[in-house]
Amino acid sequence: MNFGTRSRILPAVQRALNPQALAKLLLLILAPLHLSQLARAMQEPQASLLQESDGFESTVHRYEEILGWLPLLEHTQAREMLAQTGDSRALQILISSYKNPHQFEVPARHLIAGICFRFLGNESFADQWEAWRSECDADRDAYLWFRALTVQQQAKGDDSLIAIVNSKASHFQKSVALQALALDRSQALPSLVSQICGDLPRKDDARLVLLGAMGVALRSQPISKTNDALWEAAEAYALLLGEEHKLSHRAKLTIARHLGLYLGSKRLWFEPNSWLNKLNAIRATGSLPRSSAGESTQGAATFFGLEGTGERTAYVIDMSDSMCTPIDKSMLPKGPITGAPTPKRKKGDPPTTDDINWGRVHTRFDLAREHLKVSLRRLDPNTYFTMVYFGDQADLFRSTDGMIKATRTNVKKALDELDSIKMGPPSQSRPDGTLRGLTNLHGGLRRAFQVRKKGLAKDDEFIDKKALLEGADTIFLLSDGNPSWDDWDMPDKNHRNRATGDPETHEATPDADNIHYPGPYVIQTHLLDDLTRLTLFRDVEIHCVGIGEANMGLLNRIAGKGLGGKTHRFGG
Repeated sequence: MNFGTRSRILPAVQRALNPQALAKLLLLILAPLHLSQLARAMQEPQASLLQESDGFESTVHRYEEILGWLPLLEHTQAREMLAQTGDSRALQILISSYKNPHQFEVPARHLIAGICFRFLGNESFADQWEAWRSECDADRDAYLWFRALTVQQQAKGDDSLIAIVNSKASHFQKSVALQALALDRSQALPSLVSQICGDLPRKDDARLVLLGAMGVALRSQPISKTNDALWEAAEAYALLLGEEHKLSHRAKLTIARHLGLYLGSKRLWFEPNSWLNKLNAIRATGSLPRSSAGESTQGAATFFGLEGTGERTAYVIDMSDSMCTPIDKSMLPKGPITGAPTPKRKKGDPPTTDDINWGRVHTRFDLAREHLKVSLRRLDPNTYFTMVYFGDQADLFRSTDGMIKATRTNVKKALDELDSIKMGPPSQSRPDGTLRGLTNLHGGLRRAFQVRKKGLAKDDEFIDKKALLEGADTIFLLSDGNPSWDDWDMPDKNHRNRATGDPETHEATPDADNIHYPGPYVIQTHLLDDLTRLTLFRDVEIHCVGIGEANMGLLNRIAGKGLGGKTHRFGG
């Protein structure tokens, strides 16, 4: 999470026009739209394209009409249309829809909370947000709470959020209250952190959620020699690493990651004294030391030169048809490119990318596969991993039916499955061949957050206890393009007379009366909003690798949603 920055994303048109003019921008386009234009529009912070109407009542009528259609994409854009009026009545209608979405219950709630925050999240609506939050206080409403408390803090200050932290609220509610306070760098946070450190819950999942929120809270505070409360809080946080607190390794990793980011240390310690020494040294000077290379985390997973710090790694691999595109051989490292056997290594040395037989790398998928194989073979056998693919659908690879231990047997099964994957035949629209279809990037990321020791969590994975405790702490995402599909695609009438075409290539096809709609997470704003939700209670590193036409701007923003994530673009 980035601190001191409220995550309201206002479209350029909203900034440029006055409220009266905005109120007239009501309906999604009715004129035919070429699919490539639609795809470009979906990459903007706000994708709804509106036309003029006569007033709020007409907007509501149109909104209700669109909710009678089938696709969640249309429902989402209708909700945006209503929210863009800036009318308090629109907020009340959307609150009612949140409480009773009728269709697509789980994603609809999260989408509504995000839409309302972007367009109706100013301080004048604080009372409505507070009432909304108080009426919806189940754990599944934690994302709503985060958005509502952010509005509430901006309008009314810290007091009510501090009261939540000091109350008998759930650990999820206390966590989002701390994170909302962190967005505004509240001076109350150091004392709250010290207080929680002295009264940490006993349950592992509650501990993990609060430890992450406390790390967010500390990192929101500027370093100051004279802020005694801050240093007391940081020391109390570091002291939790002591054996007497009996924290799980995952909990210790959460503390170490936050302290590492806060104190500029690439070395992560899992005992308190090293951190206390570093804190004392920084306090003496009042500034952070220059970052040094430090040491790698023992057994850390690496992928395309990016290194994780966790022990439960999810590899999320793009298997859309565009991954069949040939690789420019001039971009490949020098090495065996004629089919020669892999160079021999000294016994016991872990493999590196120098061991890749580049003669086997012809396509983008070949490149991803060979790097993934090296990464798997380097894993410490005491760590865990899973592999996720995404095309039209997103799912776990058969050989990794959950978060499995990186034993020699399990790694070999994964390697064998990767080697067994063959490209399908080319077609007129796919001249380089086929794999798994379109680019369901959101689905791939979502599976990485759903994965548990066995299988996947279902709805509301962000509060699933087993996913919190057993799921990925490091994600490597590889993709070569923009999202073009998601988990909520839906066939329906062509309600807006849209020109039809290929979502992957944006090539137009003959107009049709019925079309297959993607879901709303092909739009970057909704995808990134949902990553904010998924990472609320999960301190996960998200490292991103871009190939080909990958949208590095999007990948950078995805990495920024995680904890210390980095990006790498292959070939430049």
